[in-house]
Amino acid sequence: MRPLRCQDTDDNPEMDIHCNRMDQASQDMGEELAELMDAYDLNINPEIHIYDAVEASDHYWFWQYDIPALLLSEDWDNFSPHLHQTADRL
Repeated sequence: MRPLRCQDTDDNPEMDIHCNRMDQASQDMGEELAELMDAYDLNINPEIHIYDAVEASDHYWFWQYDIPALLLSEDWDNFSPHLHQTADRL
């Protein structure tokens, strides 16, 4: 079976996982997700962010109610021009 290729528009496999620095369960989820990406050979290079995690997305409100959540995004410094557009794809 051919491995799934998950990359952004410029063929860069970098991905950010933002975890809640105040919630160990969120951090554990981030670590487990990174391990799964490796185990399934998804060709994604995750970078886990804890102390520099951003709060500017839907996950923030889960964090406010102590619900473990993550923000997954393309490399923060390399967004697709299709972000939040109808042409945006996985």
